[in-house]
Amino acid sequence: MKKHKANILIIVILILLGVGCKDNNIFEDDFNEVVEQNTEKIEITGEIIVEIKGEVSKPGVYKVREGDRLNDLLLLAGGETEEADLKNTNLALKILDGESFYIPKEGEEETRLNISSGTGHIGGGNSENELIDLNKATKDDLVKVPGIGPQTADNILNYREEFGSFKNVEDLLNVNRIGEKTLEKIRSYFLVR
Repeated sequence: MKKHKANILIIVILILLGVGCKDNNIFEDDFNEVVEQNTEKIEITGEIIVEIKGEVSKPGVYKVREGDRLNDLLLLAGGETEEADLKNTNLALKILDGESFYIPKEGEEETRLNISSGTGHIGGGNSENELIDLNKATKDDLVKVPGIGPQTADNILNYREEFGSFKNVEDLLNVNRIGEKTLEKIRSYFLVR
């Protein structure tokens, strides 16, 4: 009889252990499921450093989020002064690390570079001061640069289409028909955003 009770006790213990293991697997499955749900890719935007000066309440160097607009920077700097002239300023412009922005005074002569609206040009509309963004330039923009004809303009546009955005002005050396000497002549007409 004692043997029989011992066998029954062993069977009961094994059943309880089996149910306990099964319950542990349920918890593990739930835990793994939760872990899997929390492994989504989270994109964190970095900080960049930019400068704003001229007719702003608090000119200076600021940390902003990558992808912020010029308007965000202007608000961070306390907004524009009463004398500020924003009519040629593109407040929707995405700002990049290391950039410097100058907000002119109403009626001020456009001797400094100012971010304007348009096709990626910088300047207050004065064609002598305009810089052409290589990543937004059209053929018409490019042929206005002394030393760039229609064929070279096409080569620049084809390069941009094939290889993507220019990382810097020196990337023009990779464009057919542009060498060191040509780059030195045209470098001052371009910027890369």
